Amino acid sequence: MSPDQCIEARRLLDWSRGDLAAAAEIPVKIVNMFEADDLHGLASCEIFMRDALVAAGIKFPALGADPRRAPNAVSYRAPATPLPRPRARGNVEERQTVAAAWSAMTALLERAFAA
Repeated sequence: MSPDQCIEARRLLDWSRGDLAAAAEIPVKIVNMFEADDLHGLASCEIFMRDALVAAGIKFPALGADPRRAPNAVSYRAPATPLPRPRARGNVEERQTVAAAWSAMTALLERAFAA
């Protein structure tokens, strides 16, 4: 999933960044960083976001599809059972802690290898 695909998927669902963060159970800051193409090394957060969007009815292009034809193409198909609008869940704090620890570790490794 690209940042542009994420933005388009949120637009189709009429979700804010906060809605996506709540559905993916990650901090809003992670969504902001991903959409600004400033999220590196946090593939798990990208997976959480993609899973939340797919569960809400978003369909992404097949892997290996020619990106020149429609690089940001995503489509929406309403789920069989309507999903409630996302809201914060109990384990958001745990995911925020894990995401923060992962970010700190990634930054530490980047500094170590940059030297």
